Amino acid sequence: MNEDKAVSSSRPLEDPGREDVEGQENVQVKPGVFDTREKKLTLFCISLYWFIICCAYAMIAPFFPGEASKKGTNTTIVGLIFAVFPLVVILTSPVVGIVIPIIGPKSTLILGLILEAGAQIIFGFLDLMPNKLSFIIFCFLVRIVCGLGAATTSTSCFTLLTMTFKENLSPAMGIMETFGGFGMMAGPPIGGFLYSIGGFKLPFLAVGSLALVAMLPLYFILPNDTSENLSNKSGGKVLFQAVTTPSIAVIAITIAVGGMTLSFLDPTLQHHLQKPFHLSPTKVGLMFLIGPGVYTIVAPLCGMIADKSDSRIMIVIGSFIVGISYVLLGPTPCLPSTVFPSSLWLNGIALAILGIGVGPLCVPALADMNLSAKRYGLPEGILIQSALSSIFNSMFNVGAIAGPTLVGILVQHLGFPWASGIFGFVLFFVGFFLIIFTFLERKSKRYRTSLESNFGVAGGHSVLESDTEKKPLLG
Repeated sequence: MNEDKAVSSSRPLEDPGREDVEGQENVQVKPGVFDTREKKLTLFCISLYWFIICCAYAMIAPFFPGEASKKGTNTTIVGLIFAVFPLVVILTSPVVGIVIPIIGPKSTLILGLILEAGAQIIFGFLDLMPNKLSFIIFCFLVRIVCGLGAATTSTSCFTLLTMTFKENLSPAMGIMETFGGFGMMAGPPIGGFLYSIGGFKLPFLAVGSLALVAMLPLYFILPNDTSENLSNKSGGKVLFQAVTTPSIAVIAITIAVGGMTLSFLDPTLQHHLQKPFHLSPTKVGLMFLIGPGVYTIVAPLCGMIADKSDSRIMIVIGSFIVGISYVLLGPTPCLPSTVFPSSLWLNGIALAILGIGVGPLCVPALADMNLSAKRYGLPEGILIQSALSSIFNSMFNVGAIAGPTLVGILVQHLGFPWASGIFGFVLFFVGFFLIIFTFLERKSKRYRTSLESNFGVAGGHSVLESDTEKKPLLG
């Protein structure tokens, strides 16, 4: 027995993702995404809601700025009205993450839906405001309520997804993001069409009513909150533990970069394409659809791949692919113009590559944070799930605000080709940093001690069953 201990202690501790399952007895088969009726219905409800919220978020872009200008509102105020929504999500998502274990994720989701649906319906009547000042004040107030509702519902959705798909979070996230991609693509044309036939009120009344209707299947199909969830009130402590865990903090920063990749082009791509290539607004809109369209197809595939491999390497690959897309999009002046001339086809290819890269960059991120929480022994259950969901939600919206701000500064001083090239190299830096961080992390004493204390070591192999089929990031 002493010899066995000596042999075991002499072998290095291995990452849970490096486990050799041969010879192990009673290894449980990993559950599937659709293996139970509860999983199917939960994923359907959450995906349906995600489509509605993404559609509502993108719906107002074609007509609201014009309506605001009729009230005498300048573009700066309109930009702030748009920006206050993600700002509220950033500030309130951590609070929602603390509240969810107290009242339960389902109850929190229903409460958020009521806030969001009500705010959307009220927004439809703001064109009746008698003057510019009252219009601006109520726009800000209603958008703040919309942001609070979105923070509540989206954090609850991520928590429910994590609770239901503990072993298949990445594939479930991929499917949900597919519906989100459809919503982002469908939002502008739906909003423009409803506005054309019913004026300012109809788009908001339609999406608000649809959200209220969607509440019925959510209420009757989603699992009820348990007494354990309702009695736990230490969410703030767990949230602090999560944000101070290095690997979770690093992935949270990566999530913010992922949010930037999706919002970086919003203020500038139209001018970059329209003037030199003489594109009509319709054709520019079609160019905008390339990235989300490819992402909608790629997202579920990335989830399935991440479920069978190392989520960290997926994020690294995604950062490099997105970096390549932005370098080509300018194209950056660092590239030889004879090989990469500024042309419409090159921009189209770059946008398609962007859609491919965003999938591996963003889809596995929440699953990676949950795995890090397990590795470092953070409390399991709804406490950590709601905390990580709130971090994901907040940091993604940090990127949604930082992206347009950064590109505005860079384009103003350097022009679009240099701006997109610089951001591309930022993505390359993120990828290299993740490789170095992961290598140092898995060599660290804390990491090895955490594996030994939280999972145990048998013959040099981790016994974390949920990660038995994962492959290593680094050799």
